Amino acid sequence: MIVTIILEIAGVTYVCRAFKDESIQIDRIIDSLEGLDDQGTVTRQGYRLPLFGDLLEALGDITDPSIDAKVNLNNAIKGRIFIEGFERFKGSFFVINSIASETSKQIQVIFEGNETDLKASLSNITMAELFAGETLLYNYTEMVQYFDAPDTYRDANGYIFPLVNYGQGFTFTSVFDGLGETSFKAATTFKKCFDLMPFDITTVGIDDLMNQAILLHNDKNQTPKVNTTPLANTGSLFRGSSYVDTSQDSFLIPFDAVFNYQNIVFDTTDNVYTANTDGAHTFALNMRIGIKRTGSAPNNSIFQFFLFVKRAGVVVTSVPLVWSQVSTSSGFREFFVRTDQTTVDLLSGDVVQLNLDSRADETTVGTTSSFSCIQAPAFLATSTIDIAANCPKITAWEILSTIVLQCKGRIETNQDGSYTITPWTDWIESNSTQIILDNIVEKDIDVQVKPFSVNGAKSIRLGYKENEDFYSKQFLELTNEPFGQKLIENTGTEYAKNEIEIKLPMSSIPHASIPFTNAPIPQLIDRDNKTIVGNAVILQTANGVSNLSWTLKSIFSSSTKQYSTIPFTGNWGSVVGGFNETDSGFGQSLSFFSSQNYPNNNLYERYWKKYLTETYSEASREINISLKLNVNDVDGWNFNEKFYYKNTLLRLISLKGISLTSKDNYVSATFMKRFTVFKIDIAPFWPYDVLDSIVQWKSSLDNANLGDGSAADQTDLLNSANAYGFFYDSVKDVATQNGQILIT
Repeated sequence: MIVTIILEIAGVTYVCRAFKDESIQIDRIIDSLEGLDDQGTVTRQGYRLPLFGDLLEALGDITDPSIDAKVNLNNAIKGRIFIEGFERFKGSFFVINSIASETSKQIQVIFEGNETDLKASLSNITMAELFAGETLLYNYTEMVQYFDAPDTYRDANGYIFPLVNYGQGFTFTSVFDGLGETSFKAATTFKKCFDLMPFDITTVGIDDLMNQAILLHNDKNQTPKVNTTPLANTGSLFRGSSYVDTSQDSFLIPFDAVFNYQNIVFDTTDNVYTANTDGAHTFALNMRIGIKRTGSAPNNSIFQFFLFVKRAGVVVTSVPLVWSQVSTSSGFREFFVRTDQTTVDLLSGDVVQLNLDSRADETTVGTTSSFSCIQAPAFLATSTIDIAANCPKITAWEILSTIVLQCKGRIETNQDGSYTITPWTDWIESNSTQIILDNIVEKDIDVQVKPFSVNGAKSIRLGYKENEDFYSKQFLELTNEPFGQKLIENTGTEYAKNEIEIKLPMSSIPHASIPFTNAPIPQLIDRDNKTIVGNAVILQTANGVSNLSWTLKSIFSSSTKQYSTIPFTGNWGSVVGGFNETDSGFGQSLSFFSSQNYPNNNLYERYWKKYLTETYSEASREINISLKLNVNDVDGWNFNEKFYYKNTLLRLISLKGISLTSKDNYVSATFMKRFTVFKIDIAPFWPYDVLDSIVQWKSSLDNANLGDGSAADQTDLLNSANAYGFFYDSVKDVATQNGQILIT
């Protein structure tokens, strides 16, 4: 077979033909228990290409160590493989060697197909780069659209505004009194992320996972980074009448009138300025101050202004302004004080107050006195969230691999270069084509049939990256397990000693209630209720709501709207839970919220259980066969066909050594035995519901309803509870879900 290689270097195409006697073989790795790294189309052994002409000019003479290469040989070279003039594979080539003789120069390359190339490409793209230029209006009108129809808004825009505790310390009173725009940060869906990727990637059967949202949270501020335009004047506090202080000490200057330009930044209740965005703020004073001595002897009366910056109620900055020392006898003296501009760097939520330190017997703040912010980064009703600036530090590949690992997904490359992700449980059942292997097995070559335990794992751990928030730490402390984890301690393979760990690059975190409400929300706080950054966090955007009486109010106007519910976002599919509800954890995630019935429909049960049960069953077998195949024979395979050998149903794991240059070739093939695991194989009873924390059972043999099982055989109930991960109460002779966790 004639093999032609097309290389793309610096936008120029180079055509290379493999040497006539060169053996080129590829491997197809269909399945790998340990994750995504080993799956795809690859050539394990390097093969030679001639280095001359235009290709030599493009690469440089890399056979000569004294000459620098013209390209970075550590990077992949995009390319394609043609066989007999037909394109068969797309992907990347890597130069692993160069060879020179007196008569020729050659390079040696290996090839990785598009499945592997996808990882390499997306690993070099950050989430921030993915969302470059993306913005979202951050105002009352936009949020009303979301809260009126959260699912519709999410599906149309790819964003949500979840209520998350970033340290605000929400209470029933605070949410009832009103939440403004700055009470919310945005989150974006996985579907939105996939739409922005530089590849055409579709998913099948996992809409609920694609609707999960990633919090746009990457700093300790309670508000997002917004696109702002400096305002020349944001507002002022005024004195409309005189005010007299006799404390002979430092006092907060009270004002009785306010002017705000678009933003509500000054108020006369607390006599403070509140920053609603990050950046440099410039303040100025125009004060009329009266100093009075009541005694007859001369004395020095000193006064000085201070700007106090408070963050979370604590003074973090004290800025001294103009001061005066006046020698005066008894009587009154008036001063007109105008300060130079004073610039202070503030964070959103910082509070600025003006204090006057005076030692006079009486200090008068006269009419027309004012405290103004004359320059500020403006957060206006037209401001937008800079999505890229708020993205957590993850890559596009980490986003994609999170979805793939959640659903034990299969990434397929389509002929048009696009990709499709399908859960393994659906993919393996979607092809009814039968392929009989008996007639293509190489004669006189041993067929190996192994118990999978020979190459398997003693234990398997499925979970998320552990987060540093208070409730995740509490969960670990109380259960001795990371939140969202599923640990299979013993696969039943006594020979195997190793542990396989599949850990997603993001975090799932518990939800906990707003005090004195039945509304649980995510809590990105530490033990002291201070904001943490943590890892990239994902939430289910459930098709449900929490009952919560609250008010949405604009900080730019008097607009308000009352709501009796708020969209629920958390690690469950609904706020009330329920045995058959979804859980974004791999194992059963107990709750800090007062619900009795925890979802059992977690990622392990939905996507991983069938695969792992089949793989590690006592009846499991790994079959290694040498098959007479070439590249044309497997060209039409989807690799999820129903393979049969000796009337036994198998699934394909890998094909190694598929020749691109020879029609007569034997391939090393690995298969796993397939079979149906019946409920009776797992335990005598199977759970179908939970009522008031007590598991309800049916017989695995005949599906008879056994209720709580207390009237059934005690040993059978004990074994069933252990098999399905429930707690067996030997006193009441019932099985229960693990007890709920409540922090008070």
